[in-house]
Amino acid sequence: MIDALGVSDALQRIGRTAPQPITALSPTVAATLERYAASRPSLDTANKYRIIAKHTINPVLGCVSVAELTVDDVQSWLNGLTIAGRSIVQAHMLLKAALTAAIDRGELSINPARKASRSGGSGVRIPRRPPGKQAVFLSRHEAVLVVAAVPDRQRVLIEFLLATGCRIGEALALTPADIGTGTATFNKSYSRRANAAGNRPFDLGAAKTAASERTIAVPQGVLDKLNMSGALVFTNDTGYAINADSFRKNVWIPAMAKSGLPKHRRPGLHDLRHTHASRLIDAGISIVAVSKRLGHSNVSITLSTYAHVASDADERILAALA
Repeated sequence: MIDALGVSDALQRIGRTAPQPITALSPTVAATLERYAASRPSLDTANKYRIIAKHTINPVLGCVSVAELTVDDVQSWLNGLTIAGRSIVQAHMLLKAALTAAIDRGELSINPARKASRSGGSGVRIPRRPPGKQAVFLSRHEAVLVVAAVPDRQRVLIEFLLATGCRIGEALALTPADIGTGTATFNKSYSRRANAAGNRPFDLGAAKTAASERTIAVPQGVLDKLNMSGALVFTNDTGYAINADSFRKNVWIPAMAKSGLPKHRRPGLHDLRHTHASRLIDAGISIVAVSKRLGHSNVSITLSTYAHVASDADERILAALA
């Protein structure tokens, strides 16, 4: 995963510009984590630690020498994590334990992952993550129920979102010129934009980021269902651009209530993007390729969002090899 980010990118995320020299007595964080995992008596525990290290710690800290690792480095890494609070705690505990073992071996004298005391002593503080709606990753059966619940006229939009993983605003901005043979090009988006009056109406504008401008492969069977006769590919009943908020309120939420799915399994529109990404990762597609397809500005965003999916895939691989 360090290779996926690049050493320079990983170092920049914690405020460093160049790697420190590594010696026999100064192994990297990645090597220290692997040594600690290998020392666990339980193979299941060792593999769990390797997965956490691979997806959560090594992309940022793995290339740093443990002798040069600082409290500030660890705090910057923690602050940059966007995973669930419990996952942050687990990753921190693993790093702290591995560095404690390194102290026992004489590779460093003070643990830079130590927690600050209540009185404000030197050490890191675990960032609190506010509770939010958990992402819904649909099974294939659930996805069928979701598509079937949507009225006929809007059903192709949902099929397109599941097939591409694009953002709703990107889909609503598509024109026939953006659709090719087996491809779709995203270079603009309908989203809320503040105007001079202080309002935030839906408006057509540039793509979210430079990385959001992309052309991706799309199953031709999905593209064949698109309406190519108007100015926009997806329109409302009167032929005008769809307002995403109105679509959610008047079409999506009522449809999900009738889908037969329990309330906690009813997806939001953005969960269709999560579902698409998780299927690709399950199929063995690299995180870098998934990141480019989704239009993420940095692969670290993809890693943070879907680390647990990748971890689950790794666990299935390990089980298959056992």
